[in-house]
Amino acid sequence: MAQDLLRQLFSGSAHFAQIGTLDWGARPYSNPQEQGGWFSVVGNDWYVFNRNQITQPATGCRQDHTAVVVRVSHDQGKHWSNPPAIAVLPGTSRTGDGCAILDGSTYFTPQTATWDMIVQCLDKESKGGWALCHYSRKALTPLGPFVADPANPVVRGNQLWSQICAGGGKACDPLLTRDEGTPDIVEKRGAYFYVTFHGFDYQSKHSYRGIAKTTDFHTWITNSADLPNDAILAPANCQTWSNGCVGVGETSSITSGGYHYILAEAPNKSLTCTDGQDWVFGLARAPVGLWPRWNSGQWAIATRPLLQEAWPSPSTRCGLQYARWIKDGENIYIVYEDWGPHRAWVDRRLLKLFPGAGPQVQITPFEPR
Repeated sequence: MAQDLLRQLFSGSAHFAQIGTLDWGARPYSNPQEQGGWFSVVGNDWYVFNRNQITQPATGCRQDHTAVVVRVSHDQGKHWSNPPAIAVLPGTSRTGDGCAILDGSTYFTPQTATWDMIVQCLDKESKGGWALCHYSRKALTPLGPFVADPANPVVRGNQLWSQICAGGGKACDPLLTRDEGTPDIVEKRGAYFYVTFHGFDYQSKHSYRGIAKTTDFHTWITNSADLPNDAILAPANCQTWSNGCVGVGETSSITSGGYHYILAEAPNKSLTCTDGQDWVFGLARAPVGLWPRWNSGQWAIATRPLLQEAWPSPSTRCGLQYARWIKDGENIYIVYEDWGPHRAWVDRRLLKLFPGAGPQVQITPFEPR
C-alpha cells in the first residue's frame, strides 16, 4: 500500500525509479517557456496546470509575463490534451495579476464541483511585489476559464510573514521576510484550506516555509492550536541535504499513513537563481493533525537529498525545479524538471515508488541533446 511504501522509503526499503518523462506540450501547442507544472488527480484523470510565457511584450511587465494553462491525461501522463485550455490570463483581476500568474496549487471539492486555484501573481510595474491571487471554477473539470477573486491579491507581500515571524525565538524576521509564493494547498480539513508558502529574506538570503489556513482565501489564520505560528521549515532543517543550505522554497505535500510528507527544494546560496549553487530536493515528514514549527523536534528530516541534478553545471541556474507529488490510488509518483547545461533542454522525469532497497532514486541516463 502507498502508506507502507512511503514509510519504507524513509527506512531505506523502498525506492523511486524513473518510468518515463512527461512531455505535455506537443508542438505546435507549446513553447519552451512552459514550466512549473502542478497536478490534480480526479478519478482516472491527471490534470496538469503550468505557467505559459506570453511572448508578446506588455507595457509594465519587465519580469515575467505569464498565463496559466491546463491539460488532461487519461493514461497517467502518456498523452495529453492539446491545445491546452487557458485557465487564467494576466490582467484578469482588477489588481494583482497584471503581468504574471504562476507556480500555484489547485484543489477540487467534489461536493460543490468547485476548483480553487491559488497562485503567485505580479502586477504591472511590479507594484507591491510578489503576492498571492485566487481563482475558482464551478465545473466537473478544470478545462476552461477560472473566475478571478474580486479581492485579488488575496495575500500581499509580507502580510502573512509579518504575523508568523512576530515575537521572540522565531526562525525569521517579521519585517524582512516577504514574497509569499509557491502556494501549496496541502489539505482541506472541515471548512478550512491549509496552505503552505515560501518566504524570502532579501538581506540574509534565507528562505522559509510557512503555513496558514482559510475558509474563503480572504481571511487567513496563522496562529491556532493546529498551526505553529512560526516557520515550519527553515535553513536549520536542510543542512544534511546541501552544505550551507540557506533554506527551503517550493514544496509539494501529500498525506498518507498518518503522516504529511513534504518534498522541499533547498538551495545553498539564494532562492533566486544563482550561478554555481547546489539546488536539491529533500524529504521531511510530520504526524497528521500537526504542522510543527521548524525546531519542535516533530519533523523527521531525511539525512540526504532525495533529488539531485543529473547534469550539474555551475552555469545552469535553477538546474532542478518544481518537484511535485502525484498520488493516484495506491500509486505514488514524483515529477520534476531536470535541466541540462546552460538550461538548453529539460527532462520532466516521472518517477514511481517501488518496494525494495537500493539507491533511493534510479533515473534513466541523461543524454545530451
